[in-house]
Amino acid sequence: MKIKSIIFCMVACCFVIGAASAAMIEGKLPGPMADEFTLFPGLKVIRAQSSPDGSHVAQVSFGQSLLPDVFEYYKTKLTENGYTIKHTMQERSIIAEKPNMNAVISLDTQKGETVGMLALDVKPPRPAASTPVPPVVSPKQKEPEGKMNMAGLLGGKTKYPAELAAIVDLYPGSSIMLSREKGKDVGVMMTAKGVPAADAVLFYKTEILQKGWALAFDEANEGGTVLGFTKESREVTAVIRDAGEALIITLDLKK
Repeated sequence: MKIKSIIFCMVACCFVIGAASAAMIEGKLPGPMADEFTLFPGLKVIRAQSSPDGSHVAQVSFGQSLLPDVFEYYKTKLTENGYTIKHTMQERSIIAEKPNMNAVISLDTQKGETVGMLALDVKPPRPAASTPVPPVVSPKQKEPEGKMNMAGLLGGKTKYPAELAAIVDLYPGSSIMLSREKGKDVGVMMTAKGVPAADAVLFYKTEILQKGWALAFDEANEGGTVLGFTKESREVTAVIRDAGEALIITLDLKK
């Protein structure tokens, strides 16, 4: 099976966009993102999605624009739009917040182009003390089909999906950044510091194969390593990428 190098272009974005529970949007920023993220000149939206829980994500390209220029542009524009910059890393990522909104920008380079992920987490405002608490939702009312948890990116905690835990343990010392669960599609993105990528690759090969899975493919290029496993009708994909300060690891289960 041929795995194109584009899968490494923005691991976080590819991971989130793969969720079948979200509405896919081609060529434009979804929901409130167009208002919150001032468009960088020449920006191209490759793919985007919105989820029922208020999470919006877009995979974008800035063409030949220099990564530091894009970083400084959004750092300035987010501040002008009322955001407080909470964290930056190596001129590649920005985490910012303002009331009821959290914004995440992650940048990278791929084949001479600057690419990235724009993410916006919108939370409904808390009711005032005098506002009656809404009644409990009736058990008969249908809940959203899927959920995406971005708490890890925003300084909170995200649980390791139980269905993945049954296949492979959480990588030792890793921190979960994103998770999603939707019926037959479960995934997680995590980071691990101070660990060689080869160690993580060996860990997933060993642990998953010991659970009776078959290795379907093992491919690597300048962006990282992709491992694919199959068992009956299920598939597990593990992507391990060295981002400099830490490894970025994503796992995806399809049943």
